[in-house]
Amino acid sequence: MPATDFNKPEFRSQVWKGFVQFQVPDGSVWYRLKEKQNMQTTFSFERATHYTDTGRKFLDPSGYNHRFAITLKLTADMIESVTNSAPSNKTTLSYWIYKNAINDPVELIFVNTFEANSQPDTSGKFIHFKFRLDPSVFGPITTNDGSSEIVISGEIVEITTATRTTSSDAPADPTTVWRPS
Repeated sequence: MPATDFNKPEFRSQVWKGFVQFQVPDGSVWYRLKEKQNMQTTFSFERATHYTDTGRKFLDPSGYNHRFAITLKLTADMIESVTNSAPSNKTTLSYWIYKNAINDPVELIFVNTFEANSQPDTSGKFIHFKFRLDPSVFGPITTNDGSSEIVISGEIVEITTATRTTSSDAPADPTTVWRPS
């Protein structure tokens, strides 16, 4: 039987066509990050190894350790202005860092979107990975090529969807939950 072509180059996504947007869970507004970003998402499904008395290896699901990291250009709108009170703007780094400092971490909804050069069928060429993130690491903060950057990373607490659509808009939450029942 001849092989079927898969992972064709004309369906690849290109980095300059990708972007990240986020939402606070109690909101309805999506915030699209406009400056250049470098992002890394890792979905890691853990397995516990055991063997039968005949030596056959088995792998049992034992959880997951999904991670996300993004390097952003640090812009003034990401930091709250000087006040005598605790940060309150849920979309700022100031708020996220403050909430971690008082042991009340935030949870954000992130969507990585990539646009492919073309599509294999009519279901679209926009690739979306949507998940809930607990950002808990802020830094290092560096100066690179004349502008400051910050790395924000943390654990993914839930994968919402990995899908392809005809729109660059964030996909709606599916009715199927992506976690063990």
